[in-house]
Amino acid sequence: MISIQQGLCYFRAAQKAIVPDKFITPFSNNTKPDRIIEHQEIAEVKSLLITTIDELQKDNDKRIFQNYTASPNIFKVYGIEIKGIDDALEFLLYHEGYHTGYILFLKKHVD
Repeated sequence: MISIQQGLCYFRAAQKAIVPDKFITPFSNNTKPDRIIEHQEIAEVKSLLITTIDELQKDNDKRIFQNYTASPNIFKVYGIEIKGIDDALEFLLYHEGYHTGYILFLKKHVD
């Protein structure tokens, strides 16, 4: 969720990521886990899930996403066209809900 937020909001608006690359590249499209994530990194991810939302809000309020490159086909599988930051923010809600659903499903069946 952190990776797509950075790519979809920051990179498409020609902005630098606000998180280290270790939370972006390994979790990009068409990747899969290649190692066990240690407790310290899990704690970092939990923190970033909150702090990046706050930073995204501040950056959006500062209007740093005005130079946004549309991505009409990037999410074609979902039938979604992302024309600007507002579309990107709406898609992020869908994407996070999608992953949350899977997490809850797995948690129910693993516990």
